[in-house]
Amino acid sequence: MKQYIIPQKPAGESLDWSRIPALSISEVAWNKPAEGIEAWAQLCYDSENLYVKLSAKEAHVISNRTEPLDFPNFDSCLEFFLSPVDGDGRYFNFECNPNALIFQGLGHNVQDLVRFIPLFPNIHPEVARTEDGWFVTYAITLAYITEFFPGFRFCSGTVMHGNFYKCGDDCPVPHYYSWNPMTIETPCFHYPPDFGTLVLA
Repeated sequence: MKQYIIPQKPAGESLDWSRIPALSISEVAWNKPAEGIEAWAQLCYDSENLYVKLSAKEAHVISNRTEPLDFPNFDSCLEFFLSPVDGDGRYFNFECNPNALIFQGLGHNVQDLVRFIPLFPNIHPEVARTEDGWFVTYAITLAYITEFFPGFRFCSGTVMHGNFYKCGDDCPVPHYYSWNPMTIETPCFHYPPDFGTLVLA
């Protein structure tokens, strides 16, 4: 599995994404390629937050879903699945469309996944369009994670697991991409054995 080293945000400095290494969300899942689509992810952290930026290049950005409990994966969608505690088995999933509609959940798999009401716990995605696509940024707070994983801390050497995805079920060309390759035969991103390793520097 792939590994990404998450840099620490220097204390007292503003967040500069141009200095954060990017990983490529480029593994074609279930033979669903779509010409002209590229996606990547960037992460960094401090003692209180894990900062996330997901970006996509795509000619046809679809953003029809707006209701709080709708499903962003039918639109142009960027997703981050995070298992913060090595060996626990549970993971958060964050799925966002270009309207900043976010799906938040926690579980061991898609069968026992619990979806959170969007207003609690609070994740506030900020979305912007670019000339050739869009991106979303948000922060996952320590307080958010410790509601469910009480002993967790953001500190150097912490090993987490996760995966990043780009999809669009109702896009002109439906597509499914991941950072780590998907080995499950049934189309489903909710498969922790395919998560890569995320290490806090």
